[in-house]
Amino acid sequence: SRSSGSRTSARRCSRRSSRGATTWPEYSSVLSRRARVPQLVPYCDLLAKAHVALESDPKAALELADKAETTWPRHAGAQVARGRALLLLGKAKESLEALEKARGIDKLSVDEPKGMRAHARALVLSGRIEEGAELSRTMVPRASLLPERQRAQLLLEAALPSMTGAARAAAADPTKEKGLGEAIAFI
Repeated sequence: SRSSGSRTSARRCSRRSSRGATTWPEYSSVLSRRARVPQLVPYCDLLAKAHVALESDPKAALELADKAETTWPRHAGAQVARGRALLLLGKAKESLEALEKARGIDKLSVDEPKGMRAHARALVLSGRIEEGAELSRTMVPRASLLPERQRAQLLLEAALPSMTGAARAAAADPTKEKGLGEAIAFI
C-alpha cells in the first residue's frame, strides 16, 4: 500500500547514519538499498535540507521540498515540508492542500508534532475552525515534544479556535453557556 511505502521510505531516510557504514554487512545493506531505490539518497538529503531551512528561510525550504517531490514523486515527506514552508510564507490554503495531499499518501505523515501543528494552523487560517480546534485538542497533550518557544505558541494557537467556536455557539444559542473554559485552560 502507498501508506506503508511512505513509512518505509521514512524509515529508510532515518537509517542513514552520519558516521557511515562501519562493517561489511552494514555497508552491503546500504549499497543494496541504494541500488534498489537510487532516488532515496538525494530525496532524503533534499528533505533534510528543507526541514533545516524551515527555521530561517521558508522560500528556500519550499524550493528544496519541490525538488524532493521531483526526485521521488508521490511520497508524503516532500508534501509535509512543502506545506510547512507555504504556511510560513502566509499561504494557508496552499499549505492545507499540500498537508492534506501528504495525509492522503500516508495518514501518519502529519502526526509528528511540527507537521500536526502546521496542519491545525492551516485549517484554522483556511476557515475550517472546528477541524483546526479538534486537531489542536489532539496536539496539546503532545506539546512537550516541541521546543519551549513553540510549546507556548501552540497553546495560544489552540485557544483561538476554541474561543471562536465558543463564540459561534453562543451567537447561535444565547441561552447556552459560553464554553470558554477550554480556551482559558489552554492559555
